Amino acid sequence: MHRSRWIKILLMVIIPGVLAPLVYLFAPGSVPRFSEVKNSWQMSDQKILDRHGQLLLTTRIDKQRRRLDWLSLDQVAPVLVRTIIRVEDQRFYQHQGIDRRGFLAMLRQKRGGSSLTMQLAAQLNPALKAKGKFRRPWQKMQQMRAARLLEQEWTKEEILEAYLNLVSFRGELQGIEAASQALMQKAAHGLNAEESLLLTAALGLPTAPLETIARRACRLRSVLDLKMDCDRLEYLARRTLNRAPELRSSVRLAPHLAALMTSDQGDVHATLDRRIQEWATQALQSHLAAIQVQNVHDGAVLVIDNQTAEVLAYVGSSEVTTKKNLFVDMVRAKRQAGSSLKPLLYGDALDQKLITAATLLEDTPISLSTSTGLYVPRNYDEKYHGTVTVREALASSLNIPAVRVIDMVGVPAFVTRLRGMGFELLEDTENYGHSLALGAADISPWELAGAYLSLAHGGIYRPLKLFLNEPLPVARPVMGAEAAFVISQILSDRSARSLTFGLENPLATPFWTAVKTGTSKDMRDNWCAGYSSRYTVVVWVGNADGSPMWSVTGISGAAPVWRDVMNALHANENSVEPLPPSGVVQSGFVNTQGRPQTEWFLSGTSPDQQKLADRRYGLKILHPLDGTVIAFDPDIPETQQVLFFEASAKLPAGGRWVLNQKVLTGDYVRLSDLKNGAHQLEIHNREGKRLDAVQFEVRGGSNVQVSQRPR
Repeated sequence: MHRSRWIKILLMVIIPGVLAPLVYLFAPGSVPRFSEVKNSWQMSDQKILDRHGQLLLTTRIDKQRRRLDWLSLDQVAPVLVRTIIRVEDQRFYQHQGIDRRGFLAMLRQKRGGSSLTMQLAAQLNPALKAKGKFRRPWQKMQQMRAARLLEQEWTKEEILEAYLNLVSFRGELQGIEAASQALMQKAAHGLNAEESLLLTAALGLPTAPLETIARRACRLRSVLDLKMDCDRLEYLARRTLNRAPELRSSVRLAPHLAALMTSDQGDVHATLDRRIQEWATQALQSHLAAIQVQNVHDGAVLVIDNQTAEVLAYVGSSEVTTKKNLFVDMVRAKRQAGSSLKPLLYGDALDQKLITAATLLEDTPISLSTSTGLYVPRNYDEKYHGTVTVREALASSLNIPAVRVIDMVGVPAFVTRLRGMGFELLEDTENYGHSLALGAADISPWELAGAYLSLAHGGIYRPLKLFLNEPLPVARPVMGAEAAFVISQILSDRSARSLTFGLENPLATPFWTAVKTGTSKDMRDNWCAGYSSRYTVVVWVGNADGSPMWSVTGISGAAPVWRDVMNALHANENSVEPLPPSGVVQSGFVNTQGRPQTEWFLSGTSPDQQKLADRRYGLKILHPLDGTVIAFDPDIPETQQVLFFEASAKLPAGGRWVLNQKVLTGDYVRLSDLKNGAHQLEIHNREGKRLDAVQFEVRGGSNVQVSQRPR
């Protein structure tokens, strides 16, 4: 036997025997209780649970070790327990913490010199861990003292259970459950004899090559009189140990929540409902799989409880067609809004009593002068429907009437309204124009859900709540309950939306819902947002990289997902139509087809069409536009050159054109009758009130006298 081996024996057996009395005098006199060790255990992965305590996902918070749940002894395969005891501490149930025979067994290289209890003592106290290859004599004495105390205060079962949870395996794996899940891809209670032997052979060899572990397992096989094939053990070692350990969560339903957590201590309880999360995920994945041939790969779904503003489903992406954008959270990503903002615009105008649901708007060509040139909006289908009511214009998502409404409301005022509803608009107010009415703003599904929740809750805005420990959201009014009610009535009107969508489409549900779709420029984004009396659901469909879809609209892209989620939510629950608030009345009027019809009006607004015509349908001068410069054509006689006037709609009864404060008898003027210089054109109603005005300039006429610029 080598000299170094005898020295080791002296250090580990003879010297400890001499120094033991001194060590017992100065060594720590207590050990932690078993309950303290178990209760202080923390997984390296934090659990995110739903509102009912069901697992949604786990996310790693400890970068040094990988630890899973603490296992009780009855959750570990008995064959593994027997194998570890036979290899590491055959006399575990006979000794009182120190097995002196173990030191002699070490010489034969059958097992380590420390008992399981001594190994546990070192795991519980970092000061007892070896500095280098061996422990110092005083460390060994303290380890023995701690093992004695453990045996006095803990049961054998508690010692064994703690050892199995604290022992280190390969690499960063700590505890039998982490080792079993990462290496064998199964829970510790399901380990068989071969797997148990291989894991036991890996104890104490965290960085050893797999060949070394396989050879040790083969030696232990013969020592333990196990009938196993060494080639089979080597094959198992290569299959399980020849790769990076991987811990996969059995459930990963809301992966984007990990980046939104505010605490890394203990389990986190989200407001989500796992069952609803599964519904929403399945609905999105199924539909994306069906339309991926149209270059659609990504989507997002939010489900909100209307009463509490708590998020019940948070689906930030789909991995059905591609995994490259799996970790992009499209619930929080900014995308172009499309027509999804129109209900908020019309609600703003209703709230200010600029319009009513019966107001007439012209769906006819329009050109607006902007700082960058003419803005010429068009409808999605390139068709025009003439005179329509506000109800028809909003429900059928007509673009030109919406532009006329934002002209009444004012772009800056609407931007202020949106910010009050929780939208964090990226641009300065002055950078938005009339196209904001058609969704020329980048918003997120999260923001849109908050705004639509306001409509569902009578104009009261509340920030969305994602975790149960968050404080209750502070509510604030952002729109009158009366305006919110009328908007909800319009968005739930299947007949009114038939102008564009027909009577049968994915927006039609067998229970009460209010819903709006949206499609951004070049079909890069699809939206469907709506609510029942119980839930608000927002769906976005598109591509995270911004690439356009192929012939996919809100009706064919996002709406089917919205419908499927709503149907699942209300499978056993009805949706009740909201009751009208005290500030609205239902009155009759004559519609555009000359038929009597009833409509909801805010108190103080008249259903009389004549009174509405000169104030509330946004009569505007379309030609000439404000700031237009008109030059004579030198090839045409001046007396034959005529300037025609055009308004956004037919002038109301008694209405007239006024040029330079003079009433005209028609809707045109000969250029030869105009002097070079500035002129002002106005529209007046019967009472002489000015409805709109523009200024234009004439140049190049033979009459060089410049008229006085109107004041």
